[in-house]
Amino acid sequence: MTHVNPQHFYVNEINYHRGHGQCIDQQRGIIHNCPWRTREQIKAEILAFMDIKKYGKPELWADYGAYDHVAFCQLFGTMMDLPEGFPMYTNDLQQSIEEQYVIRSDLPDQPANQHNALADALWVRDAWSSIDL
Repeated sequence: MTHVNPQHFYVNEINYHRGHGQCIDQQRGIIHNCPWRTREQIKAEILAFMDIKKYGKPELWADYGAYDHVAFCQLFGTMMDLPEGFPMYTNDLQQSIEEQYVIRSDLPDQPANQHNALADALWVRDAWSSIDL
């Protein structure tokens, strides 16, 4: 059996990441299309994506998002530790649907790959756009 040193090849295996975080290629550095992130990497990517100086104050939306907001805040510590200018709440699509008496059949169909973060975010955007306020 040949021993392979994980410092010399691309590591894209979940058990490795439980202890080491990001996909590693020591010769080329971190691989950016790796599906796994450490909490610190997720936090850094959120801060870059939601750069208040560049894009203005973010507006957060979710579908049944109460717990999502708790998990989001935990990346920074507590809700009180959110970066300056970040909202202390996430707007909830379902709450808006109830408040506006929207008929659910008027909303776009949810994608087959629901619970995929990007697919869910796109559906929330499309559902919100379809509500005639």
